[in-house]
Amino acid sequence: MRFAAPVIPVVLCLLLSAIRLGATERTASETPEGPVASVAAAFAVSKPVFSEPLNRKPPTDLPFRELGFSLLDAFGNGRTSLFARSDDTSSLAAFSTVPMPQPLMSLSGLSNLDNALEFNLLFAPADMTGDVGPDHYVQVINALFRVYSKSGKPLTPPARLSSLFASLGTVCSTRNDGLPVVLYDQLADRWIISQQCTAFPPFRQMIAVSKTGDPTGEYYAYEFIMPNNRLNDFPKLGVWSNAYYMSTDEFFGSDYYGSGVFAVDREKMLAGDRTAAYIYFSVPANVQVRRKGFLPADLDGMRAPRPDVPGIFASYTADEYGDDADTLRLFDLRADFAEPEKSTFIERSESPVAVSPVDPTSPDGRADIAQPPPGEFLDSQSDRINYRLAYRDFGTHRSLVVNQTARVTPQGSTYRAGVRVYELRESGQGFLPVTDAMIGTTDASRWVGSAAQDHVGNLAVQYNFASEEKRPSVLYSGRLAGDPPNTFRMEETLVAGTGVQKAFGFRWGEYSGMSVDPVDDCTFWLTNGYYTLQSEQWSDLGWLTQIGTFKFEECSPAPRGRLAGTVRRS
Repeated sequence: MRFAAPVIPVVLCLLLSAIRLGATERTASETPEGPVASVAAAFAVSKPVFSEPLNRKPPTDLPFRELGFSLLDAFGNGRTSLFARSDDTSSLAAFSTVPMPQPLMSLSGLSNLDNALEFNLLFAPADMTGDVGPDHYVQVINALFRVYSKSGKPLTPPARLSSLFASLGTVCSTRNDGLPVVLYDQLADRWIISQQCTAFPPFRQMIAVSKTGDPTGEYYAYEFIMPNNRLNDFPKLGVWSNAYYMSTDEFFGSDYYGSGVFAVDREKMLAGDRTAAYIYFSVPANVQVRRKGFLPADLDGMRAPRPDVPGIFASYTADEYGDDADTLRLFDLRADFAEPEKSTFIERSESPVAVSPVDPTSPDGRADIAQPPPGEFLDSQSDRINYRLAYRDFGTHRSLVVNQTARVTPQGSTYRAGVRVYELRESGQGFLPVTDAMIGTTDASRWVGSAAQDHVGNLAVQYNFASEEKRPSVLYSGRLAGDPPNTFRMEETLVAGTGVQKAFGFRWGEYSGMSVDPVDDCTFWLTNGYYTLQSEQWSDLGWLTQIGTFKFEECSPAPRGRLAGTVRRS
């Protein structure tokens, strides 16, 4: 496809920022700075999610807009090892001969064609994710959202993210800057949809909370000004009982500064109180620029943390980056909205949590994942742990499940990425790993994963899969709670790609989605991206998404009434 004039200023900006990168790597203490409290800058009630027919023909010559953009994305070069070492692959998971369950449902989700119809623009990356409630599934992408029934029927047309915020009447209310997240708050029967606004510094975070459990209805729309002039890149949210927690990667100009961690007043947002505020801590980085990321824990199931239990955040360390060891780091954010100055962000006593050797490095630059020609190499997004950090209270113990993309093959050989899956379990002695294994092989790459557990502890993870011979597809695997340690079932395919991405491969995608149906607490819902030959031929950036479901037959539905009944505290 031909890139139209609107791309040129962006490319020039990238080139200018690249000149600065050699001199802007910063060092700083990782001691958190804060707390800082700030009330929402704007509040309004949205109109109901509109419904109008899409009767436009798809254009054939489109400009391109890059969303979720960091100045380091095209030229960042810090993911290779700082030292002459690389961890081995001794933690590769064993694939059993037991197959994963086949999809119960598989349907087409939002695509870049929808962006073309709505905006007369193409967007990259897709950054798709979704969540499921009692009666609906909501999917978000750059830069649209859509509501589906749980039978897969679209209940709304693709809607601009900005439509949730238009009633604010601010500069940001009309923008679609993307990096969206959608979550279902099962404790309150509400929906949360967010995106960033990068119109000008100080930047904004836009958060919409549905007035009821119907995601097609009205939303309370909030606009929060970020506490400094740093870009709030890669915002990720989590549902907790006493707050909505959020993490961001922070950039000041082209410099990666570190992470921002937030607690947002959930009680006030659910009530539509315009005085809802956040509490913020900054965590400066003292490592090279490409290792990024905190994630907030996001609640699954109906056992809610007590109101006095702090929100949990996770990050990681790697000896390839000069850290002492490969670990997961866990922190508690204790938010006090009545007296914000008393809020704390402190590393947990069991942290850092040692894990098996893992190498998160990837080839210099962004050309990582091979796909068949004429496809470009794709970005592995190996510099972070992958969304979500899924938390679940089983009564007897509590678990955190998360994954990251990591190297399967040694440095110096053909790069292959795999999905490293962790389950950390806490039963009175702090969180410790009970699953710590790499889903990977040396003949193909797996990346952009998302993981979760059902209510009996069965774990599932979904991801992209590709090689020089295999076009990018969406696969999933998993294990029962009682399976042998670090053993995963045979992979199943949600959708087999028949096309490739022929341009801007480093913008393949940064995250995907997996959640668990709150009604039976057994059925996994997932979404990820791929191409068909037809979409490849339509555009170099003709990405598609797929939505699917499956469940382990060994999982019996959770007791009836848990979703609508009294929340159990633990």
